[in-house]
Amino acid sequence: MDGGATLTKQNPGGRRGNALGELLYVVPDVGIVDSLEWLVARPDVSIPFWTNPANGLTVFHSICSHNPVRTRFLRRSDFRVVFHLLRRVFPDPRLLDAQDACGYTALHYATVTANSAAVETLLEAGASPHIRSSAAIFK
Repeated sequence: MDGGATLTKQNPGGRRGNALGELLYVVPDVGIVDSLEWLVARPDVSIPFWTNPANGLTVFHSICSHNPVRTRFLRRSDFRVVFHLLRRVFPDPRLLDAQDACGYTALHYATVTANSAAVETLLEAGASPHIRSSAAIFK
């Protein structure tokens, strides 16, 4: 990116990992969606799949994770726009089933946060409902 900025630099004090993880966490803002559209459209920008590699979090985990603001204000259509933008970069359906350090998939995150738009969208895109996590809560 211009000026040497990178989406993969980890935020040492942040729970959401790298710059892309922070961006995806605050998705409700139309400016964030516009920024993501701009990033996806730029062939010279490398969008990282892992938003927090140490914890195994992917872009799909990030958009399905709990965020009180997103839960209250994000419309179903907004989630779908962000999801489909990310799928343009990461089209392989197997990536939807990537597991974090505890074995949770994006579908687990969407289910726990009662995000029906995310659950529906993930299943339509081919996420597996049969993956078990290594954590006791989903066993």
